[in-house]
Amino acid sequence: MTVSYSKQYPDESLIDYVFSFWKTENTGVSDCQYTVFPDAGIELIIYVYPDRPVCIHLFGLSTQSVDVTVPGRGVLFGIRFTLLAADYILQRKLPLNAGEVMPEGFWGIDVCASTSLEEFAHAASAQLEKRVDAIAVDSRKKKLLATVHVANEALSVKQLSLETGWGERQINRYFTKTFGLPLKQYLEQVAFFASMKQLREGQFVPQNYYYDQPHFIRQVKRYTGATPRQLYQRRNDRFLQLGDQTANPEVGSAEER
Repeated sequence: MTVSYSKQYPDESLIDYVFSFWKTENTGVSDCQYTVFPDAGIELIIYVYPDRPVCIHLFGLSTQSVDVTVPGRGVLFGIRFTLLAADYILQRKLPLNAGEVMPEGFWGIDVCASTSLEEFAHAASAQLEKRVDAIAVDSRKKKLLATVHVANEALSVKQLSLETGWGERQINRYFTKTFGLPLKQYLEQVAFFASMKQLREGQFVPQNYYYDQPHFIRQVKRYTGATPRQLYQRRNDRFLQLGDQTANPEVGSAEER
């Protein structure tokens, strides 16, 4: 695979709103295909393709895998947002399993194929920090979404209601209205994406957010169409994503993943 992938984590000032900044580049001259799994995040993607205008798309949550083709010498820059960004930075409802074309020059972020990930992250962070400075955040939403994002065990809507002081019906209405799916389904997606790192490392024993091995296998197949072992066997030829949510920047090629 000639596609390289790198990502960088945000500064402390943006950590509630941004999971990571990333760059994907096809260093070859031929088109390259790879598969993207649901990652429990909202994506702003800037496409820099040869002989085409720069294009910007905003994607809501996804519940299914998507096959992506990057043309030769094509470059993608992205921001993977947390759910809190929907209300307070993006300030819009987001389509499920769909994207929205953003206006040219959106947020004044200017990139080209040779722009480094560090340069992109710096420019994007400067624009985002201007918006964060003026935000008054609902503390219940902040606590709810922060708890959901770092969940390392099976959580229920009832548990989250007790922790946040926000009614179960209110929580479910908020999720369905803003993100297009119920909270329970989103929690399943968080658990799946968290398992990606162990799958890349060839570990097939489910973590504590799965009831047992069959439950783990069913959920992985639901989002990928493959068993955990099948994913591991194809980790180097089609899949760029990582499940690692640590605080350190990571840079590497698809071959190394």
